[in-house]
Amino acid sequence: MSTSLAVEIRKARHDNESEWRRTRREIYAEYLTALTQARWELSGVAANSRLSDADRRAKANEIFARCYQIRHQLELYAPSAVVAPAVTYFRTLRDFRNAIREGLRDGAPNPDPQSEYSRHVSDVKTKFERCRDAMRADINPRGSPPDPSPAPE
Repeated sequence: MSTSLAVEIRKARHDNESEWRRTRREIYAEYLTALTQARWELSGVAANSRLSDADRRAKANEIFARCYQIRHQLELYAPSAVVAPAVTYFRTLRDFRNAIREGLRDGAPNPDPQSEYSRHVSDVKTKFERCRDAMRADINPRGSPPDPSPAPE
């Protein structure tokens, strides 16, 4: 009887761990999707020279506002090894939003790779990669190496 009880307890623990991992995986996917979408939309605002200053600020705020809810969810479910790079990514993207609110432009059609805009984009991509890698390590505890795919363009 005690052997079957031990098996049941082990199975219940495994099921519980699997459910937590599934929940985190869903939150991580939603987090990365929301912040990546915001980056794309903010880049569009930076490229739009027809927006007034007030419209640019309002649009940038509206785009980034959608990122707060998922950040709070992530902070509830993720371990600190994921929260730290995720919050860094969030703050870096928020800095990008703030720069766009203040008038940062993308320099299209010939952006300078040394420009402030290019530095912001590069920093956001680097923080995205660190965040993504921490999430992968958390949801795949067996230690397989992260996929070396590049950050989304």
